[in-house]
Amino acid sequence: MIESDDLIYSRYLAERNEADFRVLLERHKESLMLFLYSFVHNMEDAEELMLDDYAEAAAGANYSGKSTFKTWLFSIGKKMALMRLRKQRFAARAIYPVGGSLCQDSERSNAALTDEPLSPAGGSLCQDSGRPKPTLIDEESFGRTGEAVGPPELNILREERNRQLYEALSGLKEDYRQILILLYFEEMSHEEAGKVMGKTKRQTYHLAERGRAALKEKLERMGFDYAQY
Repeated sequence: MIESDDLIYSRYLAERNEADFRVLLERHKESLMLFLYSFVHNMEDAEELMLDDYAEAAAGANYSGKSTFKTWLFSIGKKMALMRLRKQRFAARAIYPVGGSLCQDSERSNAALTDEPLSPAGGSLCQDSGRPKPTLIDEESFGRTGEAVGPPELNILREERNRQLYEALSGLKEDYRQILILLYFEEMSHEEAGKVMGKTKRQTYHLAERGRAALKEKLERMGFDYAQY
């Protein structure tokens, strides 16, 4: 008989048995990374967040037991992902202040690094279309691409059904994609998914219903039968 997450985690907190914790890691790490990837759109960031999330679980200091281990784990992961995005956007604004010119800021940055004047001989870096414009920020690393570019390399997506499902989910709105990853890949109940997403039971059902309708339309456009999923 397969032991529940909550039983294993309770025993881990009491005995600090590494084998118990490894069971929990193997059970949820890939679906957790897939969920986190839907926020940050970068696999390295998603993996790092997953490890940070499990480090929090290993400490166990903030676990109240009011929700299931799985719900708590994914809730912590979501908070970490949103916190990372806020920090990255703050960093982006610090480099390119509101109201400032991206070209001017880029030139100032280059001048500070090279002791060159803002507008080198021959014109401005931004005015000179024959020269590459400096790029200080990789937008994908800041989770601002809008949609995932290609599926992440995860064993969970090697199964044809899961790969097709994820491909369809990737074209949906983020909140649809996130709730459906919890329902389809992690097989959470609506109540569990709602707790992770910070929504009421009614809001969760409505979001899932709209998400499934969008998913059905997407799968059918791809030539797949929604009933198989």
